[in-house]
Amino acid sequence: MSYRRTRAICLKELRHIVRDTRSLVAALALPLMFLTLFGYALSLDVDHIPVMVRDSDGSAASRDLVQQFSGSRYFDVIGVATSDSEMERAIDRGRALMAIVIPRDYSRRLASGRETDVQILVDGSDSNTAGIALGYANTVVANYALKLRAHGRSTTASAHTGSPVDAQLRVWYNSSLESKNYVVPGLLGVILMIISALLTSLTIAREWEMGTMEVLLSTPVRPGEIALARCSPTASSGSST
Repeated sequence: MSYRRTRAICLKELRHIVRDTRSLVAALALPLMFLTLFGYALSLDVDHIPVMVRDSDGSAASRDLVQQFSGSRYFDVIGVATSDSEMERAIDRGRALMAIVIPRDYSRRLASGRETDVQILVDGSDSNTAGIALGYANTVVANYALKLRAHGRSTTASAHTGSPVDAQLRVWYNSSLESKNYVVPGLLGVILMIISALLTSLTIAREWEMGTMEVLLSTPVRPGEIALARCSPTASSGSST
């Protein structure tokens, strides 16, 4: 493979892209469009989950539990259901993704130190989102249980000593955990690969349509040098965006 021949074809292809408006627009506009669509229009974040509450207890303890969900940025309490049918209609119509059902004897069992159950209903039509929402809900409930243990409000929980080590997770990069901050940098390499292959295919097909490919193949330039020289300017033009 000759560096001189490859460089000559590369310069020829670069001049062709600069002079051809369609190729130049494809090299500059397509990466920006892909970054906008995949990086910002399609968000993978699961937050502000609409939640319906069915509080059958109506006590200060049950309201405290509901406050744990409404105080989190991952949940938005949109209303309180007065019946099970109202709660089911909200989930079926897509108004709520999750529902929290607090039993009637919640505060009494909590005060007596017995095990207290809280029912969480999740719309499973989107299994991925439902799994993430359920994980968030379990985290909120677990943190609330630790809070009750620390304040001694549950005799069963206070009878067990907590862990002597308090592990706290701190995220330095992308502390808000927004998906676009992870997706956009990774898309740069993927978009560069797609644009390079696309523009190279277009220029080679145009060479065959115009009849100049036969002239190019009659020169001492090898097919590998032609392919490498055509990929280089398209890759550089795509990375410049």
